Amino acid sequence: MGRSPELRRALRLTQDRLAVQVRLEDVAREVGLAPRSLARRFEETGMTWRATLRWMRMLRAIEELAAGDASVTTVALTVGYTPLSAFNAAFRELTGRTPTQYRTSFPP
Repeated sequence: MGRSPELRRALRLTQDRLAVQVRLEDVAREVGLAPRSLARRFEETGMTWRATLRWMRMLRAIEELAAGDASVTTVALTVGYTPLSAFNAAFRELTGRTPTQYRTSFPP
């Protein structure tokens, strides 16, 4: 999490908007900081805002895929990836498997 209230709020706002095109500039405005100031606050997390957004999206995708209800395409859209290929590449980079391979690793 973060120490500053602005960073904590920015993290919550980012988490709440995974499915939409969320921008650092918009989040910064909502928490009352300049984008550059918010970017510096993200240094508290050890990651950039963009890396944090990607991490949040992938964690949500892992949760959705483990639940097994939605299609991979639906999961990709739910976490803000419109090209399925970008979702597959990001997922593979994080987990070493495709979303389908990950899902099939769970017993029925």
